[in-house]
Amino acid sequence: MKGTVLYGPRDVRFEERPEPRIEKPTDAIIRISATCVCGSDLWPYRGIQSIAKPTPMGHEYCGIVEEVGSEVKRVKPQTSDAQAMERLCERLLTLARQRPSTHRA
Repeated sequence: MKGTVLYGPRDVRFEERPEPRIEKPTDAIIRISATCVCGSDLWPYRGIQSIAKPTPMGHEYCGIVEEVGSEVKRVKPQTSDAQAMERLCERLLTLARQRPSTHRA
């Protein structure tokens, strides 16, 4: 799959990323229909906030739930889902930045 990755100030690349997989029973995999760059992505893009390594971008999205772990109760496969910055807690934000197509439900 393709994903947008920030390598440094004004260095954004669209490249191959690993396919997501369920790792924990609270994971969900979402097939992304649309995503956007959040305002929080602009700080490292502009060089105001540093990043230690290449960082996936686009943690606000709309998509279809493809698969869920055994402990996921709020979303079901083949239903739509959307995630906006204001709904993310710190744990989800960290995960979304690491694996933008997977979130914890």
